[in-house]
Amino acid sequence: MTLDTVKAFMLDLQRQTSEWPAEMGSLRKGIPLAPTAPREQKRQVDNREVGMRVQDVMTKDPACVTPGATIREAAQIMQRENVGIIPVVEEKGDKRLVGVVTDRDIAIRVVAEGRDGAARVSEIMSTSRLATCSPDDSVNDAMEAMATEQLRRIPIVDDRGSLIGIIAQADIVRKANDTGRAERTVQQISEPTGKHAQ
Repeated sequence: MTLDTVKAFMLDLQRQTSEWPAEMGSLRKGIPLAPTAPREQKRQVDNREVGMRVQDVMTKDPACVTPGATIREAAQIMQRENVGIIPVVEEKGDKRLVGVVTDRDIAIRVVAEGRDGAARVSEIMSTSRLATCSPDDSVNDAMEAMATEQLRRIPIVDDRGSLIGIIAQADIVRKANDTGRAERTVQQISEPTGKHAQ
């Protein structure tokens, strides 16, 4: 057998084995058949994303105000925290969620009406149909709620109704690695329906 024949045989063998399924990658080396490492790692990543909970991505212990706080104080917190929504809690101690106040509330119910910044949060906050999530809810549940209610942020409450966090669409995009679903959620949030936006 000539050197050229050996080379041709080896090239043909390489071509044939490169067409084998990925699962046979370890078999080509004479090792018993087993899942390859990259596929194993991908399976673990997929499981983490499927099982990702709100508590894994939420901002814990967010800034909040009480109903007796002034609009000016709420606006200053929004400026400091660079957010457009502040949860309103009954008392700073037990933090039972009773509403939210948004930059839109301030623009429409205070500035547009010529009211003073000394007005109370209780006069303008939203209290009905508050969308919330539990820390044990899946990230998919949170995205579904955001899309349905057209909200960019949702307060997270425990089983007693006390505020323990807040989740934003940015948190989901940054930590959950589900860009396709996040893009669809952003699209649904942005559709004009006249709903109160947060």
